[in-house]
Amino acid sequence: MTLARPCSFPVPMSASRAVPDRSRTKRPNEVIGGERLVVARNGSRRKVTLEGLREVLVGESPDGVRWVVRAGPDSDGGFYTWIRRSHGSALSESGLGGEVLPPGQLINFWIGQADGTPLFVMARTAPQVQRVTVVLASGFRRDLSMSPVIADFGLRFTAGPLPDDDPPVSMEVALEGGETQVHALRWPPPRFRPPSRAS
Repeated sequence: MTLARPCSFPVPMSASRAVPDRSRTKRPNEVIGGERLVVARNGSRRKVTLEGLREVLVGESPDGVRWVVRAGPDSDGGFYTWIRRSHGSALSESGLGGEVLPPGQLINFWIGQADGTPLFVMARTAPQVQRVTVVLASGFRRDLSMSPVIADFGLRFTAGPLPDDDPPVSMEVALEGGETQVHALRWPPPRFRPPSRAS
C-alpha cells in the first residue's frame, strides 16, 4: 500500500500526452531569483515563480520512494503542478503547466521517468474525481494516492510510482455517481522507443 498525506494547510483534456522526463537527476533544475525556466512541449519557454506554489500532496512507497507535489498559478497566467521524487540518493523534479484542465476535461496528467527514480504519474483533476487507477500491461491495477479537494484551486491532485517491468496501458478516472473514464497510456511513447534490431 502507498502511504500519502495531504498538505497541512486548511482544505477549505484531452489529457496531456505521455512525454519523457527531461528533468535533471540528483540536481534540481536551475532556479534564478526564485524562478524556474520551464520548457513547454511546443518549445516555448516561460518562468514559473516557485515561492507561490503550495504543497498539496506528499507520499512515500514501501520501497522508499518519496514524493512531494506542489501547485499554484504560474507567472504566465497558467497553472503549474510540480513534483519532486527521491529514491536513495537520486533526486528528480518535473512539472506540468498550461491550463488547469483542458476545456471539457476532468484530468490533466503527466507521465515520465528520470535516472535513479521510477516511472511516475502525476495529475490534477476536477473535484468530482473520486479515484485514479493505472492499469498495467499485466492486468494489475494500481490506485494512485489522492489529495482532498483543495478549495483554493477547486482541484484534487494525485501521483504515484509505477513498476519498471510492467508498463502502464491505461488510466481509469472514477467519478461521483459511478461513471468511469478511460485514458490510454503508452510508455515509452512510440517516437522515443529504440528501434528494434533485425533478427
